[in-house]
Amino acid sequence: EASGVARDPRRGDLLWIHDDEGEAFALVAVDTAGNALGRAPIGEIGLRDPEDLALGRCGEVWCLYLGDIGDNPAVRDEVRVHRLPLPGVPPGEADGWGTEELPPIAPERTWTFRYPDGPRDAEALAVDDGVGELIVISKGWDGRAIVYSAPLSGARDGAAAPATLVRQGALPFGSGGESVGFVTGADLSPDGKTLAVRTYVALYLVPWSGAAEFGRVTGVRKVPLGPAREPQGEGVAFGSEPGVLHLVSESRWGRPPRLSRVVCPP
Repeated sequence: EASGVARDPRRGDLLWIHDDEGEAFALVAVDTAGNALGRAPIGEIGLRDPEDLALGRCGEVWCLYLGDIGDNPAVRDEVRVHRLPLPGVPPGEADGWGTEELPPIAPERTWTFRYPDGPRDAEALAVDDGVGELIVISKGWDGRAIVYSAPLSGARDGAAAPATLVRQGALPFGSGGESVGFVTGADLSPDGKTLAVRTYVALYLVPWSGAAEFGRVTGVRKVPLGPAREPQGEGVAFGSEPGVLHLVSESRWGRPPRLSRVVCPP
C-alpha cells in the first residue's frame, strides 16, 4: 500500500516511499525508473496510520517528515509527525524489491498535534521551509478538504501536551462529497512557490506564499491524472528537475503499486 513519497536531495534519481502499515515499518528507496534499490527499517514508534512523507530542512541538513495522520473513522484525539534523518544512500544498481538492507533509522523528534475543530482524517503533509511551518490537509470526507498549519519551532515534543493546528480554510477544489476528489497527498515545490495537492484523479498546482495567505489563493491549475492509470493514487512529490512531479499508487484489484512521472509546462 504505497502511500507517501519524497525526493532525496542528494541524488536526482532517488525517491523514498513508504506504505501505510505500521508493522516492520520501513522506507523503501526507488529510482525514478521504478527500480527498488533498498529498504531502511524504522524502529518501533507506535505508528497507527502513516499517510504521507515530506522533505524538509532540520537545521543545516535535510530530513524526512513522516505524517502519522490517517484516521478513517475520525476518532483520534491527536496525530503525530515524526522527523527522520535521511537514510543511507543505496547502491546505484537495482537488485530486486528491498533486497539491499540499509542501516536502520529512528526519529530525531516527534510532534503531537490536535485539530481545533475535532478529529479529521488526513493523508496530505508538506513542509514550508521558508517560514518553518508544517502543512496538513484533511482528506475531505465531509465534502471540504481543509488546510491546517503549525509552526515547527513552536510545536511541542510528542511527550508533552499536543499543540493545536491552525485552521487556514477549505480548498477551492477537491472532494465535493465524491470519493474521486478526496485529497490523498501533497508536496511543496523546492522553491516554495507551488503547493501540489493530489486526489485520486487529479493534481492541483496551487500558488503558494504561506499558509496565512491561503485564503487569497487564485490561479490554481488542474492536471487530470487519468493517463497515469493508477490503481489508487496516493502520493505526490516534486522531482529534482523543474516542472517534474512523481506520483505513487497503492495496489488494488490485483494491480501492483505504480510510480508515475508528470511533466508540467511553465
